[in-house]
Amino acid sequence: MPYCGYMGGGWMLLSWIIGIAALAGLVWLGIYLAQRSGTLSEAPEKILKQRYARGEIDGEAYHRMLDEVRR
Repeated sequence: MPYCGYMGGGWMLLSWIIGIAALAGLVWLGIYLAQRSGTLSEAPEKILKQRYARGEIDGEAYHRMLDEVRR
């Protein structure tokens, strides 16, 4: 087995740190983008209320969808 010396081990440690930092950055970016688009912050009932208030759905559709969401 060849001897890598002190720097060989240092580069391996550095590559692990960079890899973990990159993975953490991707996770953070995914959470940030999901919150920004509203997929994590808005409850389905709130979205239905907004759609009903804007007139996108009628009362019958609202109540039917609300029953489905609450199941």
